[in-house]
Amino acid sequence: MLVKAIVKYDGSHYYGWQVQNGKRKFKTVEDVVNRAVSIINKRPTEVVASGRTDRGVHALAQVFHFENDHLIPEKRLVNALNNALPSDIQILDVKVVAADFHARFSAVSKEYHYYLNSGEYDLFQKDYITQYNKPLNYQVMLEAAQMLVGTHDFHAFNTTPKSQKMNQVRTLTKVSIVKKDNLYIFKIEGNSFLRHMVRMIVGMIVYIGAAKYSLKDLEILLKNKNSKKAPFNIEPNGLYLIKVNY
Repeated sequence: MLVKAIVKYDGSHYYGWQVQNGKRKFKTVEDVVNRAVSIINKRPTEVVASGRTDRGVHALAQVFHFENDHLIPEKRLVNALNNALPSDIQILDVKVVAADFHARFSAVSKEYHYYLNSGEYDLFQKDYITQYNKPLNYQVMLEAAQMLVGTHDFHAFNTTPKSQKMNQVRTLTKVSIVKKDNLYIFKIEGNSFLRHMVRMIVGMIVYIGAAKYSLKDLEILLKNKNSKKAPFNIEPNGLYLIKVNY
């Protein structure tokens, strides 16, 4: 039977979500989850996630599916999986789903949050909140955020290899920024995302807030398909996958 699972993880000590198939073996969240599910199934089992997250990125509600060979009640399955996982990965929920469900292809949108501190450097938050530690113009950042809402060609806001020749048009339904003293929380929701797209969007907004780039520069990046890439792929540690919608 097909099982959908929701997982929360601290990405600080992992080389992203996706299993790495190169010569060097890096520890990834997917690799650890695969081993836990394989223990439950008593055979090698691979999970399929809604998408990858980069090295150092966190998730509050990543979604994956897998074939479960045993009729284990859902609550017991959650407990069994968590017993097989380290303390920085936690299964929040599991449920049996229809055979045509797919964690990636059934998703209709995702929401990410990005946390940034513009105040004094905080040693104990550095793995979870990006330490930019410079003053920012909040009002102009809000203007930049609104310019990004809607359907655009995000060719300048991703690092997808040119060899993949991927359609780079995406729709963002929400780009908002909440400010709490020196903490900025960027909230971005869209139908799908390209590689490093969220980080490059946040980086551009931050550079506009720091007066390194202007709203006009952002307009050029969005409208001119021959423009260069956005200048700042901001650090991964402040990024969280919040929700996957189906």
